[in-house]
Amino acid sequence: AAASLAAGYLRQGDRVGLVDLGRPQLGARAGAGRRQLLRLRNQLVVCARSAGWAQRPVLRPEQVPHGALVVVLSPFLDAEVVELAVHAARRGNLVLAVDVLPSPLRADPETPWGESALKVIRLEHDVRLEAMRQHGVAVLPWGAPIAGVLREARTARRVSR
Repeated sequence: AAASLAAGYLRQGDRVGLVDLGRPQLGARAGAGRRQLLRLRNQLVVCARSAGWAQRPVLRPEQVPHGALVVVLSPFLDAEVVELAVHAARRGNLVLAVDVLPSPLRADPETPWGESALKVIRLEHDVRLEAMRQHGVAVLPWGAPIAGVLREARTARRVSR
């Protein structure tokens, strides 16, 4: 998902960087061009191989220039990533939250509480997505066209200023 988005923006001549929210030291500085796409793809492999869990995701102001587009790819199953996206929007960044939670999400048929757990997960997920929308974060599912959502978000941002 991240490599696909990066390739699209780099083709348009934009600068693209990468921040691993769990391990910021694994990120890649913003750059442009074909070499940058190769760097980003390589770094995504490094991030995937060293996948881990961080208690609190980190997106420091110096990692993202003021006014930059921030794309957060996540299944949004925890409040910390939602808080990070909202905080970036409050700092003046245009934030696009791309929901990568599989759809349809299926309950484990082997557990008697699978359907109940799935209902709770879906409800919490919906609440998190709505909370981001309420704070000015543009939210869309993976695979949805981004251009229209970005246009609407930029227009709404200009109107609110």
